[in-house]
Amino acid sequence: MGAAPVLHEDLTPRPNTLYGAAKLAGEHIVAQASVHGAGVIALRLSSLYGPGQNAGSVLPFFIERARAGQAIEVMAGGARTQDFLHVDDAAEVMVDAAASTATGVYNLGSGNATSMLELARTIAGLPRWNVAVVDRGGQESAPSVVLDLGKARRDWDHRQRISLAEGLKHYHDVLLEREP
Repeated sequence: MGAAPVLHEDLTPRPNTLYGAAKLAGEHIVAQASVHGAGVIALRLSSLYGPGQNAGSVLPFFIERARAGQAIEVMAGGARTQDFLHVDDAAEVMVDAAASTATGVYNLGSGNATSMLELARTIAGLPRWNVAVVDRGGQESAPSVVLDLGKARRDWDHRQRISLAEGLKHYHDVLLEREP
């Protein structure tokens, strides 16, 4: 697997999943309002995370394994990357976007490509979750993600406020508070 392409808003989307196609269809539907003079903005939020997150993506899966005292398993050395955005950072930029006169499509993320190995090690090292990280080998089928956030930085000075380490620590603390 080579280096991930940098995804910017001007690239022609080519979703390869139903989920991606549905998101793109939503962008097209909302864009129809611009035909009638409405200011329209589409925010492409990358890998949101935070307490209360629905299990079903890699980050809560890794957390559930660590909470259960099970090793966190990565594929193909854990080289695949994602750009994780804390929900508080996403909320802040949504407010900024709503208050602006900007229109069009915007990528929103942290600006950091985090490998699955780095994510697993960060989660595994949290207090009371000291579990092993195991490479299952094989080949990773999901693509890496690297976002260009230049447009959001230019128009709203969008910056990550909550680092992944800080966000995971908070997530961890909330989960520990909920344990009996």
